[in-house]
Amino acid sequence: MRFRSLVSSAIPILAAPVFFFAQDQASKPATANELLARPASIPIGSSQSAPSAFRSLMSATGTPAGEVLEEGCKFEEGPRVRLNGHTLGEILRSLAGPGSSYRWEVHEGAVDLLPSKGLPALLTERIGEFKWEGEEVASAPVFLFALPAVQQAAAKLGLTQGVSGSAAGAINRTTEPREKLILHLPNTTVFDALNAVVRINKQGLWTYREFHCESRSTFDISFSQ
Repeated sequence: MRFRSLVSSAIPILAAPVFFFAQDQASKPATANELLARPASIPIGSSQSAPSAFRSLMSATGTPAGEVLEEGCKFEEGPRVRLNGHTLGEILRSLAGPGSSYRWEVHEGAVDLLPSKGLPALLTERIGEFKWEGEEVASAPVFLFALPAVQQAAAKLGLTQGVSGSAAGAINRTTEPREKLILHLPNTTVFDALNAVVRINKQGLWTYREFHCESRSTFDISFSQ
């Protein structure tokens, strides 16, 4: 996985943490140990919820990532955390350690923030094949969740797809020509396919949300660079 270099300079203290990440330009994908050992520094800042801190960290370091959030009638991201550490792994451990309602995992270069109780059933759904190609990677999750197998699985689980925050709204259209990206994944799961999307893009974060309140159950997928 190719990492972009982030060069830090003197900056004022911010209300929310900003992260600086030393990234190499090697073309060989980093192993989990190599990724977690990379140095990172955290200026003084306020505490945040684990998902909010995770999004800031992944965005600032340019790390391909995903997060899974489950909501009830009242949305709560959980207790606030104050990050510490000098490497990406140390910061992640302070973000979601023992006793947290979240856990983090590394899957072939993509870092995921997941509910500690396990993945929602829809993400574990296995699909025979997922093919996608295009210049705007944000459209890939749209195609993925439009697959008949995924739609049928959602219906069996009593889930309807939400409209707000759709991945389609995250597409950043530009007049500059971009290299076409191609994904061909045989016999994969929805979860693994989402990670493949951010890996092929070499950055970005997918967010899967499930909302359960009384008789209403919905899901939503979004993508951000």
